[in-house]
Amino acid sequence: MGPTLNDLGDTMASRAKIDERGRLHLPTSERERASIPLDSEVLVVPKSPGHIELILVGEARLERFQKNMHGRLKNWKEEEHRADKALAELGHEATARLMNRSRRSP
Repeated sequence: MGPTLNDLGDTMASRAKIDERGRLHLPTSERERASIPLDSEVLVVPKSPGHIELILVGEARLERFQKNMHGRLKNWKEEEHRADKALAELGHEATARLMNRSRRSP
């Protein structure tokens, strides 16, 4: 048997309705809390009898990611190629370690 209402603990929950055509009507408050915009696409994943999971996919998920990342990389300048420099430095360090090991080996 799947999860019950008692299994929710402190998780906020509300009721949704499945109409006669099989459409699931999500409460606005729950949809917004889950950051699922109107007219978006979700995967429906059956977890157990009476238990499904909705996963946001497609453009809406990308837009949500972009919104969450907005401003976090404001000092990043792609033209400085910081990632390339960091990887090159790691590569040089690893090469130096290997060279030191090979010199110590008889």
